[in-house]
Amino acid sequence: MNDKMYRKDQYATYNGKEYRIVRTRKNELFLISNDDQDVKKGFKKYAEGVYEKKINESEITDVFYIYSVAEYKGHEFEVVGSKGEDTVIIGTSNAEIAEELEFSRTDKFYYEKIVSIELVNIYEKREKASM
Repeated sequence: MNDKMYRKDQYATYNGKEYRIVRTRKNELFLISNDDQDVKKGFKKYAEGVYEKKINESEITDVFYIYSVAEYKGHEFEVVGSKGEDTVIIGTSNAEIAEELEFSRTDKFYYEKIVSIELVNIYEKREKASM
């Protein structure tokens, strides 16, 4: 998995395609896309390489949360981000495992470690969500 592809957000299916979804403070619902071809489907350019489309909640199906996970030394960790193409930042709130695997404390109850991408198996998990 490419380091730029780590995901941690809410998604939904709209017309058979998966999109990230965002609800604004005004309770408006937007689909977010990085595919310029979606302009043909009514999306408007929001920023360079980012397109959005305002929709009604009734137009989407299969709402879910997607997040990237790294398997490292027999344990599963959250993928926090990356430090270049060859490393990944993994994190946990489990102090015992963090100490055992020499993670650094980054918050009162959270620990992180930068590891070589070759030492981890990265995959995505999906969990059902609701609007």
